Amino acid sequence: MSQKLRVNVHVNPSDVFEADQSISLNVQEDTSWSDVCELIKEKVNNFFTTSLAFQYLDEDADYISGCTDEEWKYAIAAGSTKSRDELVLHIKAVPTENVTKPSAQCGPASDIQPACCFR
Repeated sequence: MSQKLRVNVHVNPSDVFEADQSISLNVQEDTSWSDVCELIKEKVNNFFTTSLAFQYLDEDADYISGCTDEEWKYAIAAGSTKSRDELVLHIKAVPTENVTKPSAQCGPASDIQPACCFR
């Protein structure tokens, strides 16, 4: 049986707000990232027109980005905390193109896979 998951999402679609807006989604932990994206877009009146990626802080306070269902499942397992009878995950939702650019620490672009999960 799937556990309840509360996702606290920080968003600033198209940088239209002066500061990030926070929304809360209540889903099951087996909800796919694409379904979560649709819920986020509905909550912000479809201000996001592109694909979304997520970012969360890991135990070393590094931002981890992802955009696939596999990366989403890992984020839930690694980044969520238990609160009463539910899991809680804090993420930032950003356009995918904001996280697909490799950082300098990743090495040459030829070493990078086309996935969008970068530190």
